[in-house]
Amino acid sequence: MLNVRKIRYEISSRMPMLLHMDIPTITMRGAFGYSLAQILESDRTILSPEKRSLLFRDIFKPRSQTTEKLHNADPARPYVMRGSFTRPDNKSFMLEICLFGEAVKTEPIFDKAVENMARMGLGAKNTACRAVKIVSEEADTRFPDNVQRIMVEFITPARLSKSVRLDDGSIKKIWMNDSVPFPTLFARLVNRLDEIMRLYSPERKGLPEDCLEDLKKKSFEIDSEKIEGGCFKTRRISGRTEEKLKLDGFVGKMLYSGDFSMFAYILGYLPWVHVGKAAALGCGWTTIECVMVKE
Repeated sequence: MLNVRKIRYEISSRMPMLLHMDIPTITMRGAFGYSLAQILESDRTILSPEKRSLLFRDIFKPRSQTTEKLHNADPARPYVMRGSFTRPDNKSFMLEICLFGEAVKTEPIFDKAVENMARMGLGAKNTACRAVKIVSEEADTRFPDNVQRIMVEFITPARLSKSVRLDDGSIKKIWMNDSVPFPTLFARLVNRLDEIMRLYSPERKGLPEDCLEDLKKKSFEIDSEKIEGGCFKTRRISGRTEEKLKLDGFVGKMLYSGDFSMFAYILGYLPWVHVGKAAALGCGWTTIECVMVKE
């Protein structure tokens, strides 16, 4: 359905990198934006001049190119960033970027931008770094159709919500910060994947609408159990505007049980596209472990 490219870089320095303490890719995303702008301006071999500003917008701050209604006012980016320090002294960081659909073609530009970003310096003290690309491969989005139980780990805060109709008829948004029931997780995954496909797949087509609502209804048949975790509180302060943005969300592990065969072709994308608000900053990063399969 949607091609996903996984690229990974090892970023190292002689001094500790002072990145965001809870979600380090928050710092890297801002630095990446500055670096990308520099690359597109200075390297005239990449694209013709009239296309550089459009490419920057499409990668870093896209606008909807479709007349169809999207699930969010702020369109999904064609990539996500995630990663973590690999040394206790914070002198080495593993950065992983997942590119979606047509954005896979821009991998050489991402390589240049990450290399330049590291050279420019990262963190509060602009620590000079070195970036080495170590992985470039197609992400495996397959999911077995004989699974009865899965463990989903929410590595970074998942900012998921659901709408509840009150007695007076008004709608109230409730943030699922203490646990994430499967229907909420699946609905947000479907919406995000559908939007990414509409914006960045070669055909510019989303998921089949005729079956999505049925799948969302079926998701209530899946049992949900919190194994560990809860609300993780953190925030981002913009270095440019000093604006403060709350990034509270669920971090921990959820166990889901039931028949996942009808959800398999969508669940395979969960580890790659992130779910919930602020996915572009690194929130909503998850992993899936199949802990029980049918014989």
